[in-house]
Amino acid sequence: MITLASLSAEEGHVSMQFRTFSVTNEIKGVQCLMADDSVEIQVPSQNRSAPIKYKGSREIVFYRKEGQVPGQPINPLAKGLLREGLRNPLIVFIPRREGKTKGTPYLIKVIDDDPRDFPNGMVKFMNLTNKQLKIELGQTRKVRGALEPAEVFEYRLPDYFKGNIPVKISIAYPKKMLPLMHSRIFPNKDVRDIYFIWPIYRKTAGNHVWLTTLRERGDMAKARLNP
Repeated sequence: MITLASLSAEEGHVSMQFRTFSVTNEIKGVQCLMADDSVEIQVPSQNRSAPIKYKGSREIVFYRKEGQVPGQPINPLAKGLLREGLRNPLIVFIPRREGKTKGTPYLIKVIDDDPRDFPNGMVKFMNLTNKQLKIELGQTRKVRGALEPAEVFEYRLPDYFKGNIPVKISIAYPKKMLPLMHSRIFPNKDVRDIYFIWPIYRKTAGNHVWLTTLRERGDMAKARLNP
């Protein structure tokens, strides 16, 4: 049980910095629980936040002050684990689907975002559907066969890359394939992109998922983050 007063007594604190991003709208009034106190942070939706220095438990907890009772368990907005070896992670806030009564209002996904681990010329795909997806990329059809919900798939652009990359997304059933999207992406070897795969709930002809992109130049990231 974590309370507003108990965290400073815990062992196993970690020190790092992270950035945040919301896949939907900007989230305001978010507090991050630290070892000795809490700090209000930004969770933008158009780009990554400024770096946030963190010292606290490996279980990172976000909450809003409204409705909290000192000495009582925190009612968290989101929480997750910071695993060993993380450097400058990106914490992605994903709203839980309507009707979900269990868990926190937001799921968070902690992504390796240090430019040394996620350099220019690499792209990542995050599955924001509630289905297991199959992804085929490029003319050579590099395949990721089982991308689970909220899971991330990495792809490094080939040295000869120019232009765009064909992408096919589908659901693989035991006896058939259900195509969801057949389109192209336009990455760049001078930047790094995260593609978020969204479901299209209305029944229409054409694609059944769509992509949004979070882009950043690796050299700009290096200038803002710890070495």
